[in-house]
Amino acid sequence: MSVNGLKSCIRTNLSDVGFRRTSINLDVSPRDGFKQILLNGDGIDFNVISKTEFSISILNDDKYYRSIISDYKFYSQRVYRQRAALNNLLDGTDTPAAWILVTCYYLGFYSAMEILRLCGIYNIYLNDQDVNEISKNSETTEKLESNGTYTTNQVNMNKNSGEITMRFSKSGRKPHDIAWSSISSIVGNKSIIQQITDPDERKVTQVFKSIVDKSDDYLKTPNILRNEWNYTNADSYSLESDALAKEMNSILKSKNYKSARQWSLQKMKSITESSYCSGLAFVVSTLEATMYSVEDQFI
Repeated sequence: MSVNGLKSCIRTNLSDVGFRRTSINLDVSPRDGFKQILLNGDGIDFNVISKTEFSISILNDDKYYRSIISDYKFYSQRVYRQRAALNNLLDGTDTPAAWILVTCYYLGFYSAMEILRLCGIYNIYLNDQDVNEISKNSETTEKLESNGTYTTNQVNMNKNSGEITMRFSKSGRKPHDIAWSSISSIVGNKSIIQQITDPDERKVTQVFKSIVDKSDDYLKTPNILRNEWNYTNADSYSLESDALAKEMNSILKSKNYKSARQWSLQKMKSITESSYCSGLAFVVSTLEATMYSVEDQFI
């Protein structure tokens, strides 16, 4: 998917929940972030539905809007600092490609997590104390069973009262797997795909989805590739491995989404380890550029 496609998903979600930057106090702190206001509990009604599910109602929509701005502000700092760290590695004379790949991965992961939030998809880790606090504040007698990652795929707004509602369910998957599968679900949304009429845009979307979709074995997902280069491959720090990542480095050095997009439009004669690395650079460049492109809505 292109930057414009992801921006469209963000705009649609923000419009659906009534977000308007001009009406919100932009002076936010980390305490205004979504997880922080969730655990603080002020102005939020909790309803534990089962041992693995709970719903919330945020009674003041301004509180939720400020959490959107806070999360973007402080997660974008991660993105900027991670890009700076990546640039330092790319400018080095003897930097192992494996470490560039891992650093690149986290640039994409941080971008993906914030884009998901802007699209109304939250993945939140709750420890034992967190789940006990939510259970204690619940209007029902049901209790959450254990810690873990709780997810929601939709944020709803009552147009009359301004009340924001969400329903969270515990996931048995690891946070990084959840993040990439959630990105895949956005890219694979049929209503979005049907709106794409430009052939190049369709190709870009197809390649993007083939990389982030775990069920598609055309190209390796970012998480699988990162794990292989960081943990599995004994020779990932060899000069031979460095050579495999030459095209990836070139895409990342350009700091230009158009270069990454152009890679996705080329016809690959065969799929190699080098293709996997370049695919990661394409996905990360797309997510990073999306983060920068929506900055004026939040800062």
